[in-house]
Amino acid sequence: MPGKGLSSQVAAREVRYDFFNRVLTKLGAERLALGHHADDQAESVLLNIFRGTGTNGLAGMLPFRDKLYMRPLLTVRRAEIEQYCKDNGLSYRLDSSNFKKVYRRNKIRAELIPLLEKEYSPGLVPLLGRLAELARSDEDYLEAEASKVFKEVLLSKEKTHIAISRQKLSLQPTALARRVIRNCWGAWWGKRMI
Repeated sequence: MPGKGLSSQVAAREVRYDFFNRVLTKLGAERLALGHHADDQAESVLLNIFRGTGTNGLAGMLPFRDKLYMRPLLTVRRAEIEQYCKDNGLSYRLDSSNFKKVYRRNKIRAELIPLLEKEYSPGLVPLLGRLAELARSDEDYLEAEASKVFKEVLLSKEKTHIAISRQKLSLQPTALARRVIRNCWGAWWGKRMI
Protein backbone atom coordinates (compact mmCIF):
# COMPACT_ATOMS: atom_id res chain seq x y z
CA MET A 1 0.00 0.00 0.00
CA PRO A 2 1.72 3.17 -1.19
CA GLY A 3 2.69 5.54 1.57
CA LYS A 4 2.26 2.99 4.35
CA GLY A 5 5.71 1.43 4.06
CA LEU A 6 4.34 -2.11 3.81
CA SER A 7 5.81 -4.97 1.82
CA SER A 8 3.73 -6.06 -1.15
CA GLN A 9 2.70 -9.26 0.64
CA VAL A 10 1.62 -7.43 3.82
CA ALA A 11 -0.21 -4.83 1.72
CA ALA A 12 -1.96 -7.60 -0.24
CA ARG A 13 -3.02 -9.26 3.03
CA GLU A 14 -4.49 -5.95 4.26
CA VAL A 15 -6.38 -5.51 0.99
CA ARG A 16 -7.71 -9.11 1.23
CA TYR A 17 -8.95 -8.68 4.79
CA ASP A 18 -10.52 -5.33 3.91
CA PHE A 19 -12.35 -7.13 1.08
CA PHE A 20 -13.38 -9.95 3.44
CA ASN A 21 -14.77 -7.40 5.91
CA ARG A 22 -16.81 -5.73 3.17
CA VAL A 23 -18.19 -9.11 2.03
CA LEU A 24 -19.11 -10.05 5.61
CA THR A 25 -20.91 -6.74 6.05
CA LYS A 26 -22.67 -6.91 2.69
CA LEU A 27 -23.92 -10.45 3.29
CA GLY A 28 -24.67 -9.92 6.96
CA ALA A 29 -22.54 -12.98 7.65
CA GLU A 30 -21.11 -13.78 11.06
CA ARG A 31 -18.08 -15.77 9.93
CA LEU A 32 -15.94 -16.43 6.91
CA ALA A 33 -14.05 -19.68 6.30
CA LEU A 34 -10.57 -19.23 4.87
CA GLY A 35 -8.67 -21.82 2.87
CA HIS A 36 -5.45 -21.91 4.90
CA HIS A 37 -4.26 -25.50 5.14
CA ALA A 38 -1.66 -27.64 6.91
CA ASP A 39 1.10 -26.65 4.50
CA ASP A 40 0.39 -22.95 5.16
CA GLN A 41 0.52 -23.65 8.89
CA ALA A 42 3.89 -25.42 8.60
CA GLU A 43 5.29 -22.49 6.60
CA SER A 44 4.03 -20.02 9.21
CA VAL A 45 5.57 -21.95 12.09
CA LEU A 46 8.95 -22.18 10.32
CA LEU A 47 8.85 -18.48 9.39
CA ASN A 48 8.15 -17.60 13.00
CA ILE A 49 10.99 -19.84 14.23
CA PHE A 50 13.37 -18.05 11.85
CA ARG A 51 12.24 -14.73 13.33
CA GLY A 52 13.10 -15.94 16.83
CA THR A 53 9.57 -16.39 18.09
CA GLY A 54 8.26 -17.55 21.43
CA THR A 55 5.28 -19.83 22.03
CA ASN A 56 2.91 -17.31 20.45
CA GLY A 57 4.63 -17.66 17.07
CA LEU A 58 5.00 -21.42 17.46
CA ALA A 59 1.20 -21.52 17.62
CA GLY A 60 1.18 -20.45 13.96
CA MET A 61 -2.11 -19.39 12.44
CA LEU A 62 -5.04 -19.58 14.79
CA PRO A 63 -8.12 -21.65 13.88
CA PHE A 64 -10.16 -18.52 14.60
CA ARG A 65 -9.14 -14.91 14.06
CA ASP A 66 -11.01 -11.90 15.42
CA LYS A 67 -14.09 -14.10 15.97
CA LEU A 68 -14.87 -13.53 12.27
CA TYR A 69 -12.51 -15.76 10.34
CA MET A 70 -12.15 -19.49 10.73
CA ARG A 71 -9.59 -21.82 9.24
CA PRO A 72 -11.21 -25.27 9.16
CA LEU A 73 -8.55 -26.83 6.90
CA LEU A 74 -5.43 -26.28 9.04
CA THR A 75 -4.97 -30.04 9.46
CA VAL A 76 -5.51 -30.92 5.77
CA ARG A 77 -2.61 -30.97 3.30
CA ARG A 78 -2.81 -28.84 0.16
CA ALA A 79 -2.38 -31.89 -2.07
CA GLU A 80 -5.40 -33.53 -0.40
CA ILE A 81 -7.52 -30.43 -1.05
CA GLU A 82 -6.42 -30.25 -4.69
CA GLN A 83 -7.14 -33.96 -5.15
CA TYR A 84 -10.60 -33.56 -3.59
CA CYS A 85 -11.33 -30.70 -6.00
CA LYS A 86 -10.20 -32.76 -9.01
CA ASP A 87 -12.18 -35.82 -7.90
CA ASN A 88 -15.33 -33.73 -7.49
CA GLY A 89 -14.98 -31.47 -10.53
CA LEU A 90 -14.38 -28.35 -8.44
CA SER A 91 -12.28 -25.54 -9.80
CA TYR A 92 -9.80 -23.65 -7.66
CA ARG A 93 -7.40 -20.79 -8.13
CA LEU A 94 -3.70 -20.54 -7.42
CA ASP A 95 -2.17 -17.18 -6.57
CA SER A 96 0.67 -16.69 -9.06
CA SER A 97 2.67 -14.73 -6.46
CA ASN A 98 2.98 -17.98 -4.47
CA PHE A 99 5.50 -19.20 -7.04
CA LYS A 100 7.85 -16.20 -6.84
CA LYS A 101 10.89 -17.26 -4.86
CA VAL A 102 11.74 -13.67 -3.99
CA TYR A 103 9.49 -14.09 -0.94
CA ARG A 104 10.84 -16.00 2.06
CA ARG A 105 7.57 -17.91 2.58
CA ASN A 106 7.65 -19.13 -1.03
CA LYS A 107 11.25 -20.31 -0.70
CA ILE A 108 10.29 -22.21 2.45
CA ARG A 109 7.34 -23.74 0.55
CA ALA A 110 9.21 -24.62 -2.63
CA GLU A 111 12.67 -25.49 -1.33
CA LEU A 112 13.05 -25.91 2.44
CA ILE A 113 10.02 -28.00 3.35
CA PRO A 114 10.55 -30.48 0.47
CA LEU A 115 14.23 -30.80 1.49
CA LEU A 116 13.38 -31.33 5.17
CA GLU A 117 10.66 -33.87 4.30
CA LYS A 118 12.98 -35.77 1.97
CA GLU A 119 16.15 -35.74 4.08
CA TYR A 120 15.02 -35.43 7.70
CA SER A 121 11.34 -35.89 8.43
CA PRO A 122 8.80 -37.26 5.96
CA GLY A 123 5.96 -36.25 8.29
CA LEU A 124 7.24 -32.71 8.86
CA VAL A 125 4.07 -30.80 7.94
CA PRO A 126 1.77 -32.71 10.33
CA LEU A 127 4.48 -32.54 13.02
CA LEU A 128 4.68 -28.76 12.71
CA GLY A 129 0.89 -28.64 12.84
CA ARG A 130 0.98 -30.64 16.07
CA LEU A 131 3.64 -28.31 17.47
CA ALA A 132 1.35 -25.37 16.65
CA GLU A 133 -1.58 -27.02 18.48
CA LEU A 134 0.54 -27.72 21.56
CA ALA A 135 2.01 -24.21 21.58
CA ARG A 136 -1.48 -22.71 21.17
CA SER A 137 -2.73 -24.66 24.17
CA ASP A 138 0.24 -23.54 26.28
CA GLU A 139 -0.14 -19.98 25.04
CA ASP A 140 -3.84 -19.89 25.98
CA TYR A 141 -3.08 -21.14 29.48
CA LEU A 142 -0.19 -18.72 30.04
CA GLU A 143 -2.22 -15.78 28.76
CA ALA A 144 -5.07 -16.64 31.15
CA GLU A 145 -2.60 -16.83 34.04
CA ALA A 146 -0.95 -13.55 32.98
CA SER A 147 -4.37 -11.91 33.02
CA LYS A 148 -4.84 -13.01 36.64
CA VAL A 149 -1.39 -11.73 37.59
CA PHE A 150 -2.08 -8.41 35.87
CA LYS A 151 -5.12 -7.88 38.10
CA GLU A 152 -2.96 -8.64 41.16
CA VAL A 153 -0.18 -6.21 40.26
CA LEU A 154 -2.26 -3.41 38.72
CA LEU A 155 -2.05 -0.12 40.60
CA SER A 156 -3.86 2.10 38.08
CA LYS A 157 -4.93 2.11 34.46
CA GLU A 158 -5.58 5.45 32.80
CA LYS A 159 -5.78 6.65 29.23
CA THR A 160 -2.22 7.91 29.43
CA HIS A 161 -0.54 5.23 31.53
CA ILE A 162 -0.69 1.88 33.27
CA ALA A 163 0.98 1.53 36.67
CA ILE A 164 1.86 -1.87 38.13
CA SER A 165 3.56 -2.92 41.34
CA ARG A 166 7.16 -3.82 40.54
CA GLN A 167 7.46 -5.56 43.91
CA LYS A 168 4.45 -7.83 43.33
CA LEU A 169 5.47 -8.49 39.74
CA SER A 170 8.97 -9.53 40.85
CA LEU A 171 7.41 -12.34 42.90
CA GLN A 172 5.90 -13.93 39.77
CA PRO A 173 7.54 -16.57 37.56
CA THR A 174 9.54 -14.92 34.78
CA ALA A 175 7.27 -16.37 32.08
CA LEU A 176 4.24 -14.64 33.60
CA ALA A 177 6.03 -11.41 34.47
CA ARG A 178 7.21 -11.05 30.85
CA ARG A 179 3.68 -11.57 29.59
CA VAL A 180 2.27 -9.00 31.98
CA ILE A 181 4.84 -6.43 30.79
CA ARG A 182 4.20 -7.29 27.14
CA ASN A 183 0.43 -7.10 27.64
CA CYS A 184 0.76 -3.73 29.41
CA TRP A 185 2.76 -2.46 26.47
CA GLY A 186 0.15 -3.81 24.05
CA ALA A 187 -2.71 -2.28 26.05
CA TRP A 188 -0.92 1.07 26.11
CA TRP A 189 -0.61 0.96 22.31
CA GLY A 190 -4.20 -0.23 21.98
CA LYS A 191 -3.33 -3.64 20.57
CA ARG A 192 -4.53 -5.75 23.46
CA MET A 193 -7.16 -5.42 26.12
CA ILE A 194 -6.20 -6.69 29.54
